[in-house]
Amino acid sequence: MFVSRGWLSEVFSAPLVNSLLWMGAGFSALVALYNLRILQKRFIADGLSALNLGCGVWSIVLASQGHFVASLALLIVGAAFDGFDGAAARRWGGTRFGVYSDDIADGVNYGVAPGAAVFFAVGGWQGAVIGAAYTLFTIGRLVFFTLNKSGSDPNYFAGVPSTSGGLITLCGVILFRDSPLVLGVLVGIAVSLMVSFSNQYRHPGRAAGKHPRRAALLVPLGLGALLAGAKLGGPQGAPALLLALNLGYGFWPVVRSFRRVMASRRDPTPRAVIDTPA
Repeated sequence: MFVSRGWLSEVFSAPLVNSLLWMGAGFSALVALYNLRILQKRFIADGLSALNLGCGVWSIVLASQGHFVASLALLIVGAAFDGFDGAAARRWGGTRFGVYSDDIADGVNYGVAPGAAVFFAVGGWQGAVIGAAYTLFTIGRLVFFTLNKSGSDPNYFAGVPSTSGGLITLCGVILFRDSPLVLGVLVGIAVSLMVSFSNQYRHPGRAAGKHPRRAALLVPLGLGALLAGAKLGGPQGAPALLLALNLGYGFWPVVRSFRRVMASRRDPTPRAVIDTPA
């Protein structure tokens, strides 16, 4: 509809719509196979991981053609499939390859695709160095998270999730592709936040999952905010809004710690310790 009416043509381009149609066809095929009882429940999570992987691969293709907004949109769609496969695995179980297929899909969608976009946007040795550094740090974060999954709280991330790192990087590509220095700083911020394993970040999907109706309302509200940003600020409006939200999410633990320190300096009187019986 957006393409036919000429609305937000810089965002809703023909390559993006074509990619979304293929992703929608893949999801519809997954649902049809399940309803026909051909696909067992335990394979649904792997199928959704495959769709996430497809989004990452197609995101790289679109970035190589200079369609960075479409590449960003596919990363977001892949993130949705990533959330779906986790929910499917918790509800219906999965195969022994499920963890590895999810990690591969996340590595391509959140690590390789944004790094490739940096390379195609900047070019030369600068783009190669910045893009490769981002990809290596992101894959390292994913490996750490996988190895430490058994000893971590599933409701929290140790360090900013790679989804936010990918969004920061791709939004930086769209907004600052002509300023390699600024883009390099944003990539540095993204990888620093991702490997700040001492900081705990609330899992948005798990937090919203406790209130399904509220979570359902977040979807149209979020899409409406992105469309409003694109309408008001053009093709750079939505990426600017996404960048601001993800930077705020990433720096919130630092701000919270700083507020605690400032509060303790304003009230230096030590609190009395009350002994309680064992």
